Amino acid sequence: MINLYAVDALERCETLPDEVSAERIHRTYVREAAYPYVEENLRALRTRGGMRDRKLEDALENVLSRNALQHRLLKYRWLVLDVGPRLPRSLLRLGKFHLQGRWNG
Repeated sequence: MINLYAVDALERCETLPDEVSAERIHRTYVREAAYPYVEENLRALRTRGGMRDRKLEDALENVLSRNALQHRLLKYRWLVLDVGPRLPRSLLRLGKFHLQGRWNG
C-alpha cells in the first residue's frame, strides 16, 4: 500500500483507503525479513515528486531503528491483539485445559 501511495496510485485502488496512516505504521509489527521492503518504500517516498510525506517517512524510519525490546513488545502485541482473537475457539479451550492441568499431552 505504501508503494502505491509513493507513486500516487493509491487513490485508484477502490478497495484500499486513500491514505496511509503514519500512526498505524508506528504501531505495526514488521518482521525482519520485511525490512528490505520497508527500506524500498522509504526510498520511494524520498524520491517522490511533489509534496513529501514527512510523517510517513518518520514512521518508516522508526520501524527500521527499533531496538530488540521494542521489536519484541510489538510482536507480542500483534500476537495477542491481532492473531489471538482469530484463533478457533476449540484451540483456545484446548490451551485452557492444558494450562489448568486437565490435559496431559
